[in-house]
Amino acid sequence: MRIIVVIAIALWSCQNIVRGQNPQTPVPTDTVITLVRISDAFFLGRDYKVSITADGTVVLQQIKDLKLLPSITTKLPTEKVRELLAEFEGVNFFSLKDKYVKREDGCPEEWTDAGGAEVSITINKRSKTIHHYYGCKQDQGSLVFQLEKRIDEIVGAQQWLK
Repeated sequence: MRIIVVIAIALWSCQNIVRGQNPQTPVPTDTVITLVRISDAFFLGRDYKVSITADGTVVLQQIKDLKLLPSITTKLPTEKVRELLAEFEGVNFFSLKDKYVKREDGCPEEWTDAGGAEVSITINKRSKTIHHYYGCKQDQGSLVFQLEKRIDEIVGAQQWLK
C-alpha cells in the first residue's frame, strides 16, 4: 500500500510541475526558445521571429522582403517562462519528429504555397528544432501547431506585429 501512495504522490508532483504550477522550479540558464513564422510562399502576411531566453528576455523581429526589421525587446515574468517550458513538456517536444512537411513525415494531405514555422528549444544542454509546413494538412489539430499558438499567446506577439 505504501508503494502505491508514494507512486501516486510522485505522479501528482510531476503533473504539477508540467502544468507550471510549481513556482519554485528554476528555469535552466541555458534555456532559449525560438519561433519563426512565415505566412505563405508570397510573404503576404506577418512573418516574424521571436526568441525567449531563461531570464524572460523576449526579442521579436518582423521579417519583410526577406529582411529582418529592427527588433522589439521586452521581458516576460519568470512564471511565464515556466509556462512556456510546461507547454513544451506537455507536448513531449523532444519525442516529436524533426519535421512535418511531407507525406513521409505523417502529413495526410499536402497543399502548396502555404507558410510554415520553425520551433526550437535549448534546455539543459539539449536542443531540438521542428520544421512545420502549414501545407501539411494535419496542422490545425497537431501538437506542434498548438505549441506555436501557445508561444504566440504567452509572449503576446500579435501586439507588436503591424
